[in-house]
Amino acid sequence: MNQAVLDLILANVRTPHERSGDVFAQIAANQRGTQRFVELVTRYGSDQVHHYMKELLVYTERMTRQLLTGIPEANTVLPISLTMMVSQRTGAHPGENQHQP
Repeated sequence: MNQAVLDLILANVRTPHERSGDVFAQIAANQRGTQRFVELVTRYGSDQVHHYMKELLVYTERMTRQLLTGIPEANTVLPISLTMMVSQRTGAHPGENQHQP
């Protein structure tokens, strides 16, 4: 892991200790997923695993499209307000980049 990148990420969140735990949990989950994927390829072969990966994507698309047909067509306008504060470390002043509707 690139410690400088992790430090940069954690320096820009409100709860660095919790986010650090999240990052390490995600890394562990990815490592476990990699191990399990290798086990699948070892057990069934890359051609069969690739085939079923493609089938899963086709199935997912089919089911998503089916669910979307049940949503009525509509044009909806949602009011969105954005407030942004840039850190003084960047040279901006508090409130300088705030957008008011």
